[in-house]
Amino acid sequence: MKKICIISFLLCLCPFVKVQSQAIVLDKLVKAGDLTVFPSIYNENEYYYLSDQVRLAKDENGKPEFSFLRWVENESTDESEESYKDTEGAGGGIVTALVELRVTEEQRQNAEQELRRVNSRGKIMGPVMYRGGTVALVSAFNAENEEFSQQVLGLGPAPVLDGQKASVSIQLTKKGSKILWESFKTNTPNVVFKFNMEIEGYNSPISAKINFEWEKIYEHQNFQAGIATPVLAAEVDVAVSDMINNNTIRITEIGEDEDFDDIRTTVMEIIRTEMFESQENSSTPSLSSLTSSNSSRPSMLDRATNLLNTQRQDYQRERSRRDTQRERDRRYAERERERNNSSNGSNTGSTEDSESDSDSDSDEAEDSSEDDNSDVEPRAGEAVRRASPQDEPSTVPPYQPTADNSNESEPQAPTIAIAASYSFKKIKKSGTFNLSLEKSLLRNQVINFDEGIGRIKCNDCFRMINMDDPLYKQREILAFVDGANATDFGEYVNFVNVLLKKKHENGEITQREIRIDRKNFNQGNNFKFDPYGWKGDKNRSKWLEYDYKTTWSFFGGHEVSTPWTKREAGSISLSPPFQKKDIYIETDDSLIDEYNLRFAEVKIYYNQGEKEKIERVRIDFSKEDIAKRVSIVQLGDGLDYQYEVKWFIKGEEPLLEEKKSASDETIYLSDLGQFLNR
Repeated sequence: MKKICIISFLLCLCPFVKVQSQAIVLDKLVKAGDLTVFPSIYNENEYYYLSDQVRLAKDENGKPEFSFLRWVENESTDESEESYKDTEGAGGGIVTALVELRVTEEQRQNAEQELRRVNSRGKIMGPVMYRGGTVALVSAFNAENEEFSQQVLGLGPAPVLDGQKASVSIQLTKKGSKILWESFKTNTPNVVFKFNMEIEGYNSPISAKINFEWEKIYEHQNFQAGIATPVLAAEVDVAVSDMINNNTIRITEIGEDEDFDDIRTTVMEIIRTEMFESQENSSTPSLSSLTSSNSSRPSMLDRATNLLNTQRQDYQRERSRRDTQRERDRRYAERERERNNSSNGSNTGSTEDSESDSDSDSDEAEDSSEDDNSDVEPRAGEAVRRASPQDEPSTVPPYQPTADNSNESEPQAPTIAIAASYSFKKIKKSGTFNLSLEKSLLRNQVINFDEGIGRIKCNDCFRMINMDDPLYKQREILAFVDGANATDFGEYVNFVNVLLKKKHENGEITQREIRIDRKNFNQGNNFKFDPYGWKGDKNRSKWLEYDYKTTWSFFGGHEVSTPWTKREAGSISLSPPFQKKDIYIETDDSLIDEYNLRFAEVKIYYNQGEKEKIERVRIDFSKEDIAKRVSIVQLGDGLDYQYEVKWFIKGEEPLLEEKKSASDETIYLSDLGQFLNR
């Protein structure tokens, strides 16, 4: 019975569990060929692989689904004397790409062969299901001080299914478009997609206990600054590291064989789950929201860039330390050879000189060792799979020769959770929370991996236009369902209809329409409107603007229409107005023996629009699994329902409690004595 209580408590820590997610062991991963695989918690011979093989999507003709458009708009100069010279007009760029996560059958077969060297009965069952994810477009360039610097250009939602495509559309400034354009002229463009993906699984038991003081945790400067704006995952990790170091979060009773980094990672995941809500399923942020800042807090893109470059500086220091150590080892080996040669000779004086020189060199090495051996503190949120220096354009600029160090162990290139973002839960935690890690915890883990775009052999994918020649230009708008998959459509969505309306400057109106249902959604979550073109649109910035509205049809004949919304980005993120929400039902197991309970029936009443729905759950107390979860669909972010419980007691008539109203995520069945005369 005690085991049942522990399982129920652990489910409370992870309130956003997906039904279809596999039960995998997160800290028992195996690198098999090109793939990273995790064992099942139920069968040690069954494994699931990460879909971390990123590539640009291609159309049916093999052409990359990528577009980089640079534009310029002529501007008049001032009528002052010094203005009569060559000037530049306004300009910028738009990058649009379809990226996909795909593992080939050949990679899977090779991985399974490699896996059997570790486990002769090992079998790969399928991909790990991502809970959500974000992709960042990062470019590297030489800054004014001639140091190589990275710049986060934009963020967008990542594909969550193996083989699924996602559209990433980034608007660039004039300077950003110049940097990116020159980069694509090289053999190794400094353009990288950085993915921050979230998976779910169990950790192995850890001999340690943790104490959280929620009021002090909320007072951390990273969290105070994030009350009004989203918090980046890397900022959460840095804050947790600070609080572990200053004992705001206390870790005690650590076993002798435990890895402190594993404990630190577990604490970070608990903080994310308990304090924050992931923003992966929200609408894609606009360029203005990503670049806006105030006097006390930089923009999201600037903060992500700073975090990325800080991690890169740590990486460079580590490489420098490794290089210094290699040189020290080389000098030591050379002195050893000289000493051995001298000891075999007959010239004693020469031997003494050699030993004297060796002692002098050794002293110098020891002096320099004190400066060079300063440990670089590892940063939180490191990837399970990280790019090699050759994969990371920021660490090896184009055409820069590098030494052949294939036989030496190189430090891994940096990658952190710069893109994933979170917002605070509406209900804050309070008091003290003590947690033992001696039981396996169900938790979420952020997986980071990178992929360089590489050289794109497609002349048509790169265009430069002057906005003064608009007649032949047309614009294509993409739409995708944000945060949804085929299961969602099968459970409660019939279809979504999207209307696009473009009002031109000459008064004409262009209308376009698409319909997304389960059938065409399974063929790919990117839907293209017929393009609209030029009809007297002299203001090219306004030409980008259009209006759209959606009509969602849900099971049961219920429809919801949104008002017309103005937009100028090249893609539309569609979020269902009805959201699927989970309600957890837990029972005090001491009631089972005290009242001779057989089972209980719980009815949940809720409104879906103007209609009342009922969900029923039966809890059999003769089985160990007495914690239940019910999924309902309601409008907006709030949770509002009623429930009633019917108890079945051995030898007595069923007892029906009266209906109660609730808005919590958890229904706790604990007080039965008030209904019985005992």
